[in-house]
Amino acid sequence: MKILHITKFFYPVKGGIETYTYNLAEYAKREGNKVFVIAAGKINKHERVNGIEVIRLKEKFRIVYTPFVSPFWKDIEKINPDIIHFHMPNPALEFYLLLYMLARRKKLVVTYHADVPYYTALHEVLDAFRSPISEGVLSNADAIISTSSNYASSSPTLRKFTRKISIIPIGIDPLKGFANLKKIKRKYGLGEKVVLFAGRLFPYKGLSFLIEAMKKVSEKHPDAKLVIVGSGELEFELKKLTNHLGLFSNIVFTGELPDRERNALYKLSTVFVLPSVNRGEAFGISMIEAMSVSKPVISTDVKGSGMSFVNKNGETGFVVKSRNSEALAGAINKLLEKEKLRTKFGRNAKKRFYKYFTKEDMGRSVLKIYKKVLSES
Repeated sequence: MKILHITKFFYPVKGGIETYTYNLAEYAKREGNKVFVIAAGKINKHERVNGIEVIRLKEKFRIVYTPFVSPFWKDIEKINPDIIHFHMPNPALEFYLLLYMLARRKKLVVTYHADVPYYTALHEVLDAFRSPISEGVLSNADAIISTSSNYASSSPTLRKFTRKISIIPIGIDPLKGFANLKKIKRKYGLGEKVVLFAGRLFPYKGLSFLIEAMKKVSEKHPDAKLVIVGSGELEFELKKLTNHLGLFSNIVFTGELPDRERNALYKLSTVFVLPSVNRGEAFGISMIEAMSVSKPVISTDVKGSGMSFVNKNGETGFVVKSRNSEALAGAINKLLEKEKLRTKFGRNAKKRFYKYFTKEDMGRSVLKIYKKVLSES
């Protein structure tokens, strides 16, 4: 097959959708398919990334993390794919794709990653204009993938397209390739009690509640350290909160890290925490990264998110109230104190990872969707 992914950004840009797209593209290429990607970039560029043909279109400007680029219709015509795999939400490119689909029919598979969360009135207004376009794309799709039944059943948009939806959880390779653990411990001044967060420093991640929770954790465990891996628009604000709470010796902001260093921090962690506060967190790839190396997970009970499918309360970790620093602190303290419970949750987490969240399972399932769509020609 000749497969074209259309997405906001692509490797080496990091994020949940970027990881998902790269893993699907790499798996399909490994299985003997020809794979292309169209994504936004700093300049117009055509390159090969690990055997994947990547067309980067220069980003002209950005509104609420949405890159605007020139239309890609000529690129689609040049590639002439058997399957277009489109990743939503992606407001600007949704418009281009809908126009293309209305003019020139192609087999279309859509992964619907998340509804757009409303942080401000601007988000709500923009989404009101977007909705007819995004629903037009989904109407033209031959198949729609959702990463969890929780999300598919709770999304007002997806509920309109139930008959087209297949549930395929996100899968990754287990973490491998670790920087020297002793050097990483020295670099960040880590002891035996390490609480880890990895991801974008965005509003939906709920990091202010985790930082506030560390105030209570540090009272019981002065040697505990929270390591926050990643960057984003809230970095200055979160560092300011850390200093305000007097936690500069208990919290480390690493910024973006090379994979080997990031993986080493997963390995060194005592517990992984994802404190997200709304359905902008549709799944939580960072949790399955932690689970792949046998780490217990603490996540939050965001209604309709796939997080509660990934992390099973009382089995692979704890699921606590969202927007609640006391609940987070209680769960963290319990796991820092109870080694046997940590070991049990970590063992169960690794089993669950291999049962549901491997790249091979995800890749095989998606390729089956492609073949089914093509067979219905």
